[in-house]
Amino acid sequence: MTRPRLDGAMAARLGFLLPLLIAGVYLWLNEQIPELMFGDPLGPRAFPRLIGAILVLSAVLWVAETLVAKPPAEVADEDAPGPAWLPA
Repeated sequence: MTRPRLDGAMAARLGFLLPLLIAGVYLWLNEQIPELMFGDPLGPRAFPRLIGAILVLSAVLWVAETLVAKPPAEVADEDAPGPAWLPA
């Protein structure tokens, strides 16, 4: 019995889940950092929150790009451009 394979478009659509999962775990772990009563008024969580927000934003942009992008047109082998430096 063979396992169904994902085509490129489906894999790209599901590929955003990995950075979104990493961002979620990263932000959850960031909330485990104890807050100190002295030091920077923003606290030790400000920079990791910024990184987590950038990870979430990148995953959302990946989804938007995948949904908007059109699949590339199929190119026949004889019409495909070859490397210019190889002799014909």
